[in-house]
Amino acid sequence: MAATRWTKVNIPTLVANGGKSPAWMRNGMRALADILPNAKYRTLEGQTHIVKAKAHVPVLVEFFKG
Repeated sequence: MAATRWTKVNIPTLVANGGKSPAWMRNGMRALADILPNAKYRTLEGQTHIVKAKAHVPVLVEFFKG
C-alpha cells in the first residue's frame, strides 16, 4: 500500500546510487525507480553511498539536458 503513493509523483526524477553501496541501499533505490512513473535509474560504478561530487556532475548534466 505505501508503495502506491509514489505512483502519484509525476515529475522527472533521477534515482541514483553508488555501485559499492550496500545491496539493501541499491535494492531500495531500484525499487523506488521502478515505482516512480518518470524515473531514470543510474548506478554510479565505483562509488559508495557517499557519492563524490565529480561522479554526480555528468549524470546530472545528462539528466537535466533530457
